[in-house]
Amino acid sequence: TGIMLLQLVERGVVHLTVRAVDGRQILRTTVGAFVPVVSGAGDQPIDPPRWDQAVWTQYRPLVPPTNTSRGTSYVYGHACHHHTCSFTDLFRVTSGGSITVTQGARVIRYRITGTSADFPKSGPVSLAARTSGLADRSVPNRLVLVTCAYESGDVSLNNFVVVARR
Repeated sequence: TGIMLLQLVERGVVHLTVRAVDGRQILRTTVGAFVPVVSGAGDQPIDPPRWDQAVWTQYRPLVPPTNTSRGTSYVYGHACHHHTCSFTDLFRVTSGGSITVTQGARVIRYRITGTSADFPKSGPVSLAARTSGLADRSVPNRLVLVTCAYESGDVSLNNFVVVARR
């Protein structure tokens, strides 16, 4: 298996706010830009280096959540049981909720179109190994949030995924 290192790339502060269908805020977090450096297998899961910050990745090439006109932006964050992490409460969202991405005066709004806990973290059917469907990076105006889907205790073999469109 490959080793994945993440290098921080400063791009200005980006905030991500997720709201339920009724407008109630589910979570708010900062989003950093990272460049994974992969050696070996390319289907390794993204592991954000900070518990309290989500990251969007810049490889294959991916696009920032502030400019999805060129394709899908994938944002990864940790979900935790014993302390608050960037995506701890993400599992609470449903279709019809909203995601707002802000950077300075720029505000981009997305509507949540679906959620799923059926994506293995690694292996041949993982999101990282796929090239079609949700993994088709060329789909414009789409934002995909990815975090752990806890099956029991602290075990997490799958990812919980939220899909939103502009």
